[in-house]
Amino acid sequence: MRTRVILLAVLLIAIPELAQSEDKLSTAQQRIGLFQKSLMEELKQGLIHGPAHAITICRHRAPQIAAELSNNRVKIGRTSDRLRNPLNDGPEWTKPYLNYFKNHPQSTETQATHLSDGKQGFVKPIYIQRPCLNCHGKKISPEVAETLQSHYPQDQAVGYDLGGFRGIFWVEIR
Repeated sequence: MRTRVILLAVLLIAIPELAQSEDKLSTAQQRIGLFQKSLMEELKQGLIHGPAHAITICRHRAPQIAAELSNNRVKIGRTSDRLRNPLNDGPEWTKPYLNYFKNHPQSTETQATHLSDGKQGFVKPIYIQRPCLNCHGKKISPEVAETLQSHYPQDQAVGYDLGGFRGIFWVEIR
């Protein structure tokens, strides 16, 4: 009987925690999906006016979209091991995931980790898609190179191949 009581007590503690964890994963996946979709739609629209225009959209809209999807409970961003914009350097806890996805290019699933203060972190890899090659590929136009140099003189985010690992979306949830 005592074993059943202990087991029941453990389950009563664990089940809400598991449900909360699942809720956080769902929230993270939803926010990442919205970020990814919104940014890609805006970049595709920007590409209609040329890759240099798309750089301007990415520069201004990506941080705005992240801010729109963040609140006092959820914070979202993106980062890379080859930064274009130094402001996109992610939280310290994301660094091992950059190495993981770089060394496991077949991995596409959202990864989760427990952070301090009861927060949970989530990451999802970003892989280079065809439109991305205009500004991140091995062959970029002189106009794009000039625009990148003027906005990002320390740019490290070029020279990618289609499907190459570009970085991660990250989410912290309280």
